[in-house]
Amino acid sequence: MAVSIHLILKDDGVSQIMRTCDVHGRDGSIKLRNLLLGGIIPTDPLTGDGSHFRHYA
Repeated sequence: MAVSIHLILKDDGVSQIMRTCDVHGRDGSIKLRNLLLGGIIPTDPLTGDGSHFRHYA
């Protein structure tokens, strides 16, 4: 079973911005429903070798 992701936001004064989550240990956090993470490994068009740079979106 996957573990839910909880986001905790803080303002400039380092005070937590409270939200409605009531999960024990994660009080006031925001439960994320979706997370999209992408990665691209560029390759040389002539040789097909991967370059040393990675791009993440």
